[in-house]
Amino acid sequence: MRKLFTGDIFYNVDDTPFPQPSSKRIKSKKYSYVPEFMTFDIEATTVDGDRPYGFMYIWQAAIGVNNPVATYGRTWYEWFEYLDMVRKQYSLSPDVKMVVYVHYLPYEYQFIKRLIEFIEVFATDKRKPLRCVSKYFEFRCSHKLSNMSLDRFCKYTGAKHAKVTGHFDYTIKRTPATMLWDMEYYYSFCDVVGLHESIEKLLEDDTLETIPMTNTGYIRRDCRNAMRSNPDNWKWYNKVAPNPELYVLIKEAMRGGDTHCNRHYVGRILENVDSYDFASSYPYVMCCCYFPMGKFTKISKVKSLEQLRSYLGKYCCIFRLYLKNLRLKPEITNPYIPLSKCIRKKSPIVFNGRILECEVAQMTVTELDFDIISKEYEWSAIAISDLHIAKRGLLPPEMRKMIIKLFQAKSELKGVDDYLYAKSKNKINSCFGMACTDPVHDTYYDDMVEWRTETANIHDALEANKRSRNQFLPYQVGLYVTAHARHNLRDIIRIAGEGNVYNDTDSSKVWGVDITDKIEEYNKKVMQIAEEHGAFAALKDGRKLYMGVAEKEKGYEKFISLGAKKYCVVQDGKLKLTLSGVDKKKGAKQLNSIEDFKIGKVFVPDCGRTTSWYNETAPEILHMDGIDFLSASNIGVLNSTYQLGVTEEFNEYLNIDIDI
Repeated sequence: MRKLFTGDIFYNVDDTPFPQPSSKRIKSKKYSYVPEFMTFDIEATTVDGDRPYGFMYIWQAAIGVNNPVATYGRTWYEWFEYLDMVRKQYSLSPDVKMVVYVHYLPYEYQFIKRLIEFIEVFATDKRKPLRCVSKYFEFRCSHKLSNMSLDRFCKYTGAKHAKVTGHFDYTIKRTPATMLWDMEYYYSFCDVVGLHESIEKLLEDDTLETIPMTNTGYIRRDCRNAMRSNPDNWKWYNKVAPNPELYVLIKEAMRGGDTHCNRHYVGRILENVDSYDFASSYPYVMCCCYFPMGKFTKISKVKSLEQLRSYLGKYCCIFRLYLKNLRLKPEITNPYIPLSKCIRKKSPIVFNGRILECEVAQMTVTELDFDIISKEYEWSAIAISDLHIAKRGLLPPEMRKMIIKLFQAKSELKGVDDYLYAKSKNKINSCFGMACTDPVHDTYYDDMVEWRTETANIHDALEANKRSRNQFLPYQVGLYVTAHARHNLRDIIRIAGEGNVYNDTDSSKVWGVDITDKIEEYNKKVMQIAEEHGAFAALKDGRKLYMGVAEKEKGYEKFISLGAKKYCVVQDGKLKLTLSGVDKKKGAKQLNSIEDFKIGKVFVPDCGRTTSWYNETAPEILHMDGIDFLSASNIGVLNSTYQLGVTEEFNEYLNIDIDI
């Protein structure tokens, strides 16, 4: 037993006073759970070498319902002993299991998968298990449940023991025999106790059987229940659910947000840059924009350009588009077509992943994408194939009312109840992820040598989805959520014109032009649409907050971009960084000034960027620093540098001479 400086008690394995077990059981489809649950975490050291190797030097766990009891151990043998004690204390069996939450399960799983036998592993991708079941325990990923870092999750739920940050140097080599300081024990203690308190908060509204596995599960459950209140919604889903041919087209056309920079201002430091953000961009689309509400019909032949224009103007359209001698119009500063979405391309000229010119390009698009392309590109010849059309309409009222209800709650609770506000905000932000969930899932399994993939049969998967009463939104809805959002964003980009220096999904950074009047005019139209569909929050003071309006946010004294997700700003005198793969705060500390953000800049280790090595090692005894200890499969993680750069094509376009 170790009494920490805070007065908290951190128990050893042999003196742990387990909470009194409950006689209750929580039934699920396959087995039952005890109401007590565990949180589990490890700390590991990586030894550098030809292939870096990681090993655990302390593990920690917490069990209880309220005021969890926390235990630590320094070896895997102690962990085995602890699990056996838990099994006996709570009468666990193959039919009665204990849930174990791990914050980012893929990491701990790699260390324990050869130490205990898992009879079931459900993974969302290679090396990304979401749930792992052993004989007596069911391990779940709390990171997927919260969609937050542990630090943010504890703050979100108001956990008494927040994650301790900034006090642990992971670069120090430690073994199970290394003496740890009191603060290091407290760090380990809070990792599991804070997580336990956070899960307890979520379980105020759920049980271990009903709580979702992922964060989008919350909004999915709410919307599913709302949709079930009207039997016609199930009939609609079955009628319009895609067949395999349509599914492939949707998959090809599916695209996320529009993130890019103005090709004329890359690498330039701009002063006094404004920022405009859409209010609840995706929720606005789902409440106010049209969607394919009828069943898609394949058009075997388009007889004329007029007929095509008629289809594009009246129906939701998905089709394959072929363009010859494609060229971006000279006045367009921000190209739209990603090279990655072109199924075929010949002799492309690319700027930051977007097509400027292409001899032949083939892609799958919606009528919304084609509208943008036709306004921003020119070509010598066009052809289409595989045209599918469906009647347009609004999403079912039950779905729209649920989203508006969440928006109302979020708006009312801001500054009143931090937890409930964050909960409503989290749900409304998850609507997009819910809508874009792919109905066809490959199966991933770990044979202890490597992860393997069993490709799903599209026909069988789609048929299973049609039969499932849990399904309520066809896949094409997700396609149109992002298509409308990109189309709306392009309206703002066109308003700003040359002044749009950077855009990201629902925001535009604007320099050198005053677009206040045009934005006000744009917002009047949006507010009128939102008013018609009830897409607003009515506050007690009489104000209305509308979805979809472009709001002017705090701007920047200075701004520079080197491509998508690569920019640096000075805001309120502070240097801020957005750089994919680099921690915002740690990276910013390595810049002397905004002038330091340039091609060739090297961010040294401890910028938040790491490199991982997966070792599929069988259980073995390591001899290190005069002690022997058990280890097995593991992950070696080392801090790595990051060099700020661009692709060769991008560099050639910018015509920059780089000396690195």
